[in-house]
Amino acid sequence: MGSHPSLAGTYAPLCSLVITVATRLMNQPGKHHSFLLLDEGPTVFIPHLEVLPNTARSNRVATVFMCQDLAQLVDMYGQEKADVLSAALNTHFYGRVSSSKTARFMSEQFGRYDQVYTTSSASRNWRQWLGGSVGQSETVQERDKIRASEFLSFPVGRFAGIAVESNAAGFNAQFKVLSRPPQVALSRPATAGSAAGYYRQVRLEVDSLLVRADSKQENAGQGPKSRFELDV
Repeated sequence: MGSHPSLAGTYAPLCSLVITVATRLMNQPGKHHSFLLLDEGPTVFIPHLEVLPNTARSNRVATVFMCQDLAQLVDMYGQEKADVLSAALNTHFYGRVSSSKTARFMSEQFGRYDQVYTTSSASRNWRQWLGGSVGQSETVQERDKIRASEFLSFPVGRFAGIAVESNAAGFNAQFKVLSRPPQVALSRPATAGSAAGYYRQVRLEVDSLLVRADSKQENAGQGPKSRFELDV
C-alpha cells in the first residue's frame, strides 16, 4: 500500500487503527510469541510507536520497522520521536541510501577507530662529513569505520548492520544475489459457462469436501456433523 499513492491516503488511517489495536492486544504479559513487521513504516502513523520496542520486548513481541530513508520517518513522527524509535531498535540493518544526511547518521552508528601514521624525515648539511639528522614522528587520527560516502555507493546486495546478542557486533558484507526463475504465466481454467457459474461450481466442490470431512468425524465419534450453508 505504501508504494501506491492513490491508496496510501485512503487506507492509511484504517491500517493505523488495525495495527494500534493489534499491538495493544499483543503487548500483554502471558501472550504467545509474536512480531510486528512494518514495511514502508512511515506511511502510517501509530501512536506511541517509539516506545513499543522497549515495552513489547519484555512481552515476547519483536518489532521490525523498515523505511527507505530516515527523512520519511522524521516527516511522519518528528525528529524527537524518530530519534527515540531509532534508539529503541537494537539491531540495525542498512543498505544503500541517497541522502547525505542519512548516510552521515548511519556512519556515526558504527563509530570510529584510531589510525596511526608514521612520518620519517632526514636532513643533511652541505658538508657531508658533519653528518645529518634523522627524525621520526607518529600521529594518531580518528577515522570512520564506514565512511558516509560508502553508503551512498553501496552496490546491490551490500549491507552493513549492528546486531545484538550475536557473535559479531557489526558486519559489512556483500550478500549473494540469487537468480530468480523466469515467470510463467498462469493457465486460465477451461470453463464453458459464465464466471458466476464457475464460482458456484467451486463453492459446491468446497461444500462437498467439508461435508465429507464432517461425515468422517461423525462416524469416528469425534463430534456432531457441522453445518455449512452455501449462499449463492
